[in-house]
Amino acid sequence: MLLAQVVDPSQAKEWLTETNYTVTGVVLVILAAVAFALWRVCGWIGKEFLIPCRDKLFLAVDKLLSNLEQNTGTMQDVSCSLQKLSVLPEKVDGLSSQVSDLSQRMDSVDQHLNRKNP
Repeated sequence: MLLAQVVDPSQAKEWLTETNYTVTGVVLVILAAVAFALWRVCGWIGKEFLIPCRDKLFLAVDKLLSNLEQNTGTMQDVSCSLQKLSVLPEKVDGLSSQVSDLSQRMDSVDQHLNRKNP
C-alpha cells in the first residue's frame, strides 16, 4: 500500500530496476549476516559465561546446603549440652545443701567432743 502511494503505477517499472534489487539483496544479506553473528555471539556468551556462572552458583548452593546439614548436627549437640548445663545449677544447689548439712553435723560432732573449729 505504501509503495502504491509513493510510486505511481506507471513509474513502477522505472522504480523496480536492477540496482534497487541489488541494494535490497545486499541489505538482506547484511541483515542475515548480522542475525547469524548475533546468534553465534549469544551462543558463545552462553557457553563461556552463563553456563559456568550457573555451575558455580549451583556449587555454592550445594556447599551451603551441606554446611547447613553439618550445622544442624552441631546445633543438636549444642542444644544437648545446654540442656545438660541447665540441670547443673540444680545439682549444685543440691550439693551445696548437702555440704551445709554435713558442715552442721561436723560442727555438732565437734561440740560434743569438745573440739575447737579450725
